[in-house]
Amino acid sequence: MQQKREAGRVKSEKRQAKTKEFLNAELLGLECDVLVPAALERQITLDNCAKINASIILKMANGPVSPEAYRKLSEAGKSSCSI
Repeated sequence: MQQKREAGRVKSEKRQAKTKEFLNAELLGLECDVLVPAALERQITLDNCAKINASIILKMANGPVSPEAYRKLSEAGKSSCSI
């Protein structure tokens, strides 16, 4: 938060060595326990749902998982809940 207040942005040149930037598509495939799509609709689709490594998907956006991807994830035993 201090970086954001002082520089007006989160990214910092001095902290850059300690951070790594990811493309949105890469984020979905990261190894994690819980994936939280919380901003945009249909971020998880039939094309990318096989790459998801999370065992739980906590949906906090309006329709972040397409109906086709939802069926495929359910078949793979991935839990999904909405808030």
